[in-house]
Amino acid sequence: MYFALCLFQNPLGLDGLLRLLKSTHYLPRCAAANLLPRCTSAANREVVLSALTNALAEECTVAARSSISNALAEIKRGQ
Repeated sequence: MYFALCLFQNPLGLDGLLRLLKSTHYLPRCAAANLLPRCTSAANREVVLSALTNALAEECTVAARSSISNALAEIKRGQ
């Protein structure tokens, strides 16, 4: 649902995905990280990069670390 809101440029979508990066379960964190590059624009790029960087610093699961690292790399190279 958050991703659909992002596609329609509704700010609630991005907010929801960023909140999922702090989920207690690793699967929502992975899903959010995998979707964030497609929701990132020039206007929100710094916010998304900051949230992903913070999430990576706190992440302890291999799967979510991989998803977050891949998302950061994709956004940094310009999607």
